[in-house]
Amino acid sequence: MIRRFILKHMVNMFGRKKKHYGFFWDLYRYSLDGMNYGWGDYAIKNASERNIFKLLAERTGDDVLIFDGGAHEGEYTANFMDYFRNSSKKITVHAFEPMTASMDKYKELTKEFTGTKFVYNELGLAEKADKAPIFFNNDGSIIASIYKRQLDYFDIDFDKENTIELTTVDDYCRENKIEKLDLLKIVVEGSELRAIQGAEEMISAGKIGMIQFGFGGIAMDSRFYFRDFWNFFKDHGYTLYRVMIDGLLKIDHYDERYEVFQCVNFLAVNEK
Repeated sequence: MIRRFILKHMVNMFGRKKKHYGFFWDLYRYSLDGMNYGWGDYAIKNASERNIFKLLAERTGDDVLIFDGGAHEGEYTANFMDYFRNSSKKITVHAFEPMTASMDKYKELTKEFTGTKFVYNELGLAEKADKAPIFFNNDGSIIASIYKRQLDYFDIDFDKENTIELTTVDDYCRENKIEKLDLLKIVVEGSELRAIQGAEEMISAGKIGMIQFGFGGIAMDSRFYFRDFWNFFKDHGYTLYRVMIDGLLKIDHYDERYEVFQCVNFLAVNEK
Protein backbone atom coordinates (compact mmCIF):
# COMPACT_ATOMS: atom_id res chain seq x y z
CA MET A 1 0.00 0.00 0.00
CA ILE A 2 2.80 2.43 0.87
CA ARG A 3 4.56 1.62 -2.42
CA ARG A 4 1.42 2.36 -4.42
CA PHE A 5 0.82 5.59 -2.52
CA ILE A 6 4.35 6.82 -3.27
CA LEU A 7 4.12 5.89 -6.96
CA LYS A 8 0.69 7.48 -7.36
CA HIS A 9 1.90 10.63 -5.63
CA MET A 10 4.96 10.78 -7.91
CA VAL A 11 2.80 10.39 -11.03
CA ASN A 12 0.36 13.04 -9.86
CA MET A 13 3.23 15.47 -9.24
CA PHE A 14 5.43 14.80 -12.28
CA GLY A 15 3.47 12.64 -14.70
CA ARG A 16 1.63 13.39 -17.94
CA LYS A 17 4.02 16.25 -18.75
CA LYS A 18 6.25 16.55 -21.77
CA LYS A 19 9.28 17.63 -19.77
CA HIS A 20 9.19 14.43 -17.66
CA TYR A 21 8.38 12.05 -20.51
CA GLY A 22 11.99 10.84 -20.81
CA PHE A 23 12.13 9.98 -17.11
CA PHE A 24 8.95 7.92 -17.23
CA TRP A 25 10.07 6.26 -20.48
CA ASP A 26 13.29 5.14 -18.80
CA LEU A 27 11.33 4.05 -15.74
CA TYR A 28 9.05 1.99 -17.99
CA ARG A 29 11.96 0.33 -19.79
CA TYR A 30 13.77 -0.58 -16.59
CA SER A 31 10.51 -1.72 -15.00
CA LEU A 32 10.00 -4.19 -17.86
CA ASP A 33 13.52 -5.49 -17.32
CA GLY A 34 12.78 -5.77 -13.61
CA MET A 35 9.68 -7.84 -14.37
CA ASN A 36 11.81 -10.18 -16.54
CA TYR A 37 10.49 -8.97 -19.88
CA GLY A 38 13.04 -9.04 -22.66
CA TRP A 39 15.24 -11.76 -21.11
CA GLY A 40 18.04 -9.27 -20.34
CA ASP A 41 20.66 -11.80 -21.46
CA TYR A 42 20.96 -15.57 -21.81
CA ALA A 43 22.29 -15.98 -18.28
CA ILE A 44 19.04 -14.52 -16.95
CA LYS A 45 16.98 -16.58 -19.40
CA ASN A 46 18.73 -19.78 -18.37
CA ALA A 47 18.42 -19.01 -14.66
CA SER A 48 14.70 -18.38 -15.12
CA GLU A 49 14.14 -21.62 -17.03
CA ARG A 50 15.75 -23.65 -14.30
CA ASN A 51 12.67 -22.93 -12.20
CA ILE A 52 10.69 -24.84 -14.82
CA PHE A 53 13.13 -27.74 -14.59
CA LYS A 54 12.84 -27.73 -10.80
CA LEU A 55 9.06 -28.09 -11.01
CA LEU A 56 9.43 -30.77 -13.69
CA ALA A 57 11.78 -32.76 -11.44
CA GLU A 58 9.25 -32.55 -8.60
CA ARG A 59 6.33 -33.67 -10.78
CA THR A 60 7.92 -36.61 -12.60
CA GLY A 61 9.02 -40.11 -11.74
CA ASP A 62 11.97 -42.07 -13.08
CA ASP A 63 11.11 -41.52 -16.76
CA VAL A 64 10.90 -38.01 -18.24
CA LEU A 65 9.73 -37.25 -21.77
CA ILE A 66 10.05 -33.77 -23.25
CA PHE A 67 9.45 -32.23 -26.66
CA ASP A 68 11.84 -29.39 -27.57
CA GLY A 69 9.86 -27.45 -30.18
CA GLY A 70 12.12 -24.93 -31.85
CA ALA A 71 15.28 -26.73 -30.75
CA HIS A 72 17.57 -24.48 -32.81
CA GLU A 73 21.20 -25.40 -32.00
CA GLY A 74 20.50 -26.92 -28.59
CA GLU A 75 20.78 -23.96 -26.21
CA TYR A 76 17.64 -24.97 -24.31
CA THR A 77 18.49 -28.66 -24.24
CA ALA A 78 22.00 -27.92 -22.97
CA ASN A 79 20.54 -25.90 -20.08
CA PHE A 80 18.01 -28.64 -19.40
CA MET A 81 20.64 -31.38 -19.41
CA ASP A 82 22.96 -29.36 -17.19
CA TYR A 83 20.19 -29.14 -14.60
CA PHE A 84 19.60 -32.89 -14.69
CA ARG A 85 23.29 -33.78 -15.01
CA ASN A 86 23.40 -35.65 -11.69
CA SER A 87 19.85 -36.93 -11.81
CA SER A 88 18.97 -40.62 -11.91
CA LYS A 89 15.99 -39.92 -14.16
CA LYS A 90 15.80 -41.59 -17.55
CA ILE A 91 15.31 -38.71 -20.00
CA THR A 92 14.06 -38.81 -23.57
CA VAL A 93 14.10 -35.66 -25.71
CA HIS A 94 12.26 -35.33 -29.01
CA ALA A 95 13.75 -32.33 -30.79
CA PHE A 96 11.93 -30.44 -33.54
CA GLU A 97 13.98 -28.07 -35.69
CA PRO A 98 13.13 -27.47 -39.37
CA MET A 99 16.36 -25.68 -40.33
CA THR A 100 19.04 -28.14 -41.46
CA ALA A 101 22.03 -26.02 -40.40
CA SER A 102 20.62 -25.61 -36.89
CA MET A 103 19.66 -29.28 -36.54
CA ASP A 104 23.17 -30.34 -37.56
CA LYS A 105 24.61 -28.26 -34.72
CA TYR A 106 21.97 -29.60 -32.34
CA LYS A 107 23.01 -33.17 -33.14
CA GLU A 108 26.66 -32.32 -32.62
CA LEU A 109 26.02 -30.63 -29.28
CA THR A 110 23.90 -33.47 -27.91
CA LYS A 111 26.54 -36.13 -28.58
CA GLU A 112 27.99 -35.41 -25.14
CA PHE A 113 24.77 -36.35 -23.35
CA THR A 114 25.30 -40.06 -23.71
CA GLY A 115 22.84 -41.11 -21.03
CA THR A 116 19.91 -39.41 -22.73
CA LYS A 117 17.86 -40.67 -25.66
CA PHE A 118 17.43 -38.09 -28.42
CA VAL A 119 14.99 -38.31 -31.31
CA TYR A 120 15.81 -35.78 -34.04
CA ASN A 121 13.04 -34.37 -36.23
CA GLU A 122 13.80 -31.90 -39.01
CA LEU A 123 10.25 -30.60 -38.70
CA GLY A 124 8.40 -27.57 -37.45
CA LEU A 125 5.38 -27.73 -35.17
CA ALA A 126 2.07 -26.16 -36.19
CA GLU A 127 -1.70 -26.63 -36.04
CA LYS A 128 -1.73 -28.98 -39.03
CA ALA A 129 0.70 -31.09 -41.03
CA ASP A 130 1.78 -29.07 -44.06
CA LYS A 131 4.62 -27.45 -45.95
CA ALA A 132 5.36 -23.78 -45.46
CA PRO A 133 7.94 -21.16 -46.43
CA ILE A 134 10.32 -20.10 -43.69
CA PHE A 135 12.06 -16.73 -43.79
CA PHE A 136 15.40 -15.88 -42.25
CA ASN A 137 18.28 -13.44 -42.40
CA ASN A 138 21.19 -15.91 -42.33
CA ASP A 139 21.89 -19.64 -42.01
CA GLY A 140 21.38 -20.80 -38.45
CA SER A 141 19.32 -17.72 -37.60
CA ILE A 142 17.66 -17.97 -34.21
CA ILE A 143 14.77 -15.80 -35.45
CA ALA A 144 13.83 -17.81 -38.57
CA SER A 145 10.05 -17.78 -38.90
CA ILE A 146 7.17 -18.69 -41.19
CA TYR A 147 6.24 -15.01 -40.83
CA LYS A 148 8.22 -12.57 -42.94
CA ARG A 149 8.95 -10.18 -40.13
CA GLN A 150 9.42 -6.45 -40.44
CA LEU A 151 12.71 -5.85 -38.64
CA ASP A 152 14.19 -3.05 -40.70
CA TYR A 153 14.34 -0.85 -37.58
CA PHE A 154 16.91 -3.37 -36.28
CA ASP A 155 18.71 -3.41 -39.65
CA ILE A 156 17.62 -7.03 -40.15
CA ASP A 157 16.35 -8.10 -43.56
CA PHE A 158 14.45 -11.38 -43.92
CA ASP A 159 15.70 -11.84 -47.48
CA LYS A 160 16.26 -15.63 -47.44
CA GLU A 161 13.60 -18.31 -47.80
CA ASN A 162 13.28 -22.10 -47.65
CA THR A 163 10.40 -24.56 -47.59
CA ILE A 164 9.97 -26.66 -44.45
CA GLU A 165 7.84 -29.58 -43.31
CA LEU A 166 5.37 -29.10 -40.48
CA THR A 167 3.69 -31.61 -38.22
CA THR A 168 1.47 -31.46 -35.16
CA VAL A 169 2.08 -32.72 -31.65
CA ASP A 170 -1.12 -34.78 -31.86
CA ASP A 171 -0.16 -36.43 -35.17
CA TYR A 172 3.37 -37.09 -34.00
CA CYS A 173 2.23 -38.62 -30.71
CA ARG A 174 -0.32 -40.76 -32.52
CA GLU A 175 2.21 -42.01 -35.08
CA ASN A 176 4.84 -42.74 -32.43
CA LYS A 177 2.42 -44.17 -29.86
CA ILE A 178 3.29 -41.51 -27.27
CA GLU A 179 0.58 -41.39 -24.62
CA LYS A 180 1.94 -38.77 -22.24
CA LEU A 181 4.30 -35.79 -22.29
CA ASP A 182 5.91 -34.31 -19.20
CA LEU A 183 7.05 -31.07 -20.82
CA LEU A 184 6.24 -29.50 -24.17
CA LYS A 185 8.51 -26.54 -24.87
CA ILE A 186 7.38 -24.29 -27.72
CA VAL A 187 9.56 -21.40 -28.86
CA VAL A 188 8.89 -21.28 -32.58
CA GLU A 189 9.07 -17.62 -33.56
CA GLY A 190 5.43 -16.62 -33.81
CA SER A 191 3.83 -20.04 -34.32
CA GLU A 192 3.56 -20.85 -30.61
CA LEU A 193 -0.23 -20.75 -30.45
CA ARG A 194 -0.55 -22.66 -33.71
CA ALA A 195 1.76 -25.38 -32.35
CA ILE A 196 -0.22 -25.51 -29.10
CA GLN A 197 -3.47 -25.82 -31.05
CA GLY A 198 -1.84 -28.75 -32.85
CA ALA A 199 -1.59 -30.46 -29.43
CA GLU A 200 -5.23 -29.88 -28.48
CA GLU A 201 -6.15 -33.57 -28.33
CA MET A 202 -3.32 -34.31 -25.91
CA ILE A 203 -4.03 -31.16 -23.91
CA SER A 204 -7.78 -31.82 -23.70
CA ALA A 205 -7.07 -35.34 -22.47
CA GLY A 206 -4.74 -33.97 -19.76
CA LYS A 207 -1.79 -35.86 -21.24
CA ILE A 208 0.68 -32.96 -21.27
CA GLY A 209 1.91 -32.02 -17.81
CA MET A 210 3.56 -28.68 -18.56
CA ILE A 211 3.79 -26.41 -21.60
CA GLN A 212 6.46 -23.74 -21.82
CA PHE A 213 5.99 -21.13 -24.52
CA GLY A 214 7.58 -17.89 -25.57
CA PHE A 215 5.84 -14.61 -26.37
CA GLY A 216 7.39 -11.45 -27.72
CA GLY A 217 7.81 -9.01 -30.56
CA ILE A 218 7.00 -11.51 -33.26
CA ALA A 219 3.41 -11.54 -32.02
CA MET A 220 3.09 -8.23 -33.89
CA ASP A 221 3.83 -10.14 -37.10
CA SER A 222 1.78 -13.27 -36.33
CA ARG A 223 -1.11 -11.21 -34.90
CA PHE A 224 -1.46 -13.39 -31.82
CA TYR A 225 -1.90 -11.82 -28.41
CA PHE A 226 -1.38 -12.99 -24.87
CA ARG A 227 -5.16 -12.97 -24.51
CA ASP A 228 -5.34 -15.79 -27.09
CA PHE A 229 -3.06 -17.96 -24.96
CA TRP A 230 -4.91 -17.00 -21.78
CA ASN A 231 -8.27 -17.98 -23.26
CA PHE A 232 -6.96 -21.25 -24.66
CA PHE A 233 -5.43 -22.46 -21.43
CA LYS A 234 -8.32 -21.21 -19.28
CA ASP A 235 -10.70 -23.20 -21.48
CA HIS A 236 -8.53 -26.31 -21.11
CA GLY A 237 -8.09 -26.12 -17.34
CA TYR A 238 -4.39 -25.21 -17.23
CA THR A 239 -2.87 -22.67 -14.83
CA LEU A 240 -0.60 -20.01 -16.31
CA TYR A 241 2.62 -18.76 -14.74
CA ARG A 242 5.20 -16.12 -15.64
CA VAL A 243 8.72 -17.52 -15.45
CA MET A 244 10.80 -15.32 -13.15
CA ILE A 245 14.42 -15.58 -12.09
CA ASP A 246 13.50 -16.67 -8.54
CA GLY A 247 10.44 -18.82 -9.27
CA LEU A 248 7.09 -19.02 -11.03
CA LEU A 249 4.55 -16.21 -10.72
CA LYS A 250 0.93 -17.34 -11.00
CA ILE A 251 -1.32 -15.34 -13.31
CA ASP A 252 -4.84 -15.50 -11.94
CA HIS A 253 -6.56 -13.03 -14.26
CA TYR A 254 -6.17 -11.39 -17.66
CA ASP A 255 -5.13 -7.75 -17.98
CA GLU A 256 -4.59 -5.82 -21.22
CA ARG A 257 -1.34 -4.50 -19.77
CA TYR A 258 0.09 -8.02 -20.13
CA GLU A 259 0.24 -7.38 -23.88
CA VAL A 260 3.94 -6.50 -23.80
CA PHE A 261 5.79 -7.40 -26.99
CA GLN A 262 9.10 -8.24 -25.35
CA CYS A 263 10.53 -11.76 -25.09
CA VAL A 264 9.06 -13.54 -22.09
CA ASN A 265 8.53 -17.12 -20.95
CA PHE A 266 5.21 -18.49 -19.76
CA LEU A 267 4.42 -21.88 -18.30
CA ALA A 268 1.04 -23.60 -18.51
CA VAL A 269 0.62 -26.34 -15.90
CA ASN A 270 -1.94 -29.12 -15.77
CA GLU A 271 -2.65 -29.18 -12.05
CA LYS A 272 -5.53 -31.63 -12.11
